[in-house]
Amino acid sequence: MHRLIRALLLAATAALLAATAPSSAIAEAPRRVVWVFKYDRVTPENQSSFDQFAQIIHSKFSILAEEIQRDTDPITDISKLSTERLVDDDMNHVTNLHSNAQLNDLWDQNGALALLTGRMHEIEGQPGVRSRIFLGPLAGNLSSAFVQVDLPIATDEFDLVRDSHSTVALYALGMDTVARCGPPHEAARFFHMASSRLPQLGATIRDAEALRSAIDAALVDMRERCGGNSP
Repeated sequence: MHRLIRALLLAATAALLAATAPSSAIAEAPRRVVWVFKYDRVTPENQSSFDQFAQIIHSKFSILAEEIQRDTDPITDISKLSTERLVDDDMNHVTNLHSNAQLNDLWDQNGALALLTGRMHEIEGQPGVRSRIFLGPLAGNLSSAFVQVDLPIATDEFDLVRDSHSTVALYALGMDTVARCGPPHEAARFFHMASSRLPQLGATIRDAEALRSAIDAALVDMRERCGGNSP
């Protein structure tokens, strides 16, 4: 665990992005860690459910990293995709900072892919969470730096990676690649995987169409800003 103070579409899409940007344009290492706050409404009675949620998300991202790398060219540092809990100097799990400016600073200083905030939330009478995933500048064309998604807390979720949280992580991975003018085949892979999941998410994501539009805008932005050629 790190301390809070110290750590404050495939071939077709790739064709759209065409030429890889010069390596000098990649000034930062890829963002691969999602930091998890303690959610609101966690009580002694449901603490075990929240702990299970944290384990589910960690498992999902590990499996997702393997799926991303399958049958494609190497993806930079994708094996490092993981989650970490935010803790203070006494190793207590930190609750949401409740300030967008603070969240943005924490996102930036930790080199985070995203920050998971949210609350416990029943889904059809069963334990679940409603997450507000903070993407910071990686939100791109979305109207907010947060994406709201739901997830049931169930054993079956450990092995599933076609869910709302995984989809938003894929979007963030694509946006990070665009921000760094990284390899176009990596952005193509992330965005294609995110897009293919959107029709299956239903009510577990607030605005799937907004995310789809943001992906389209990001592909255009990468072509224009990072040296790719138009089709």
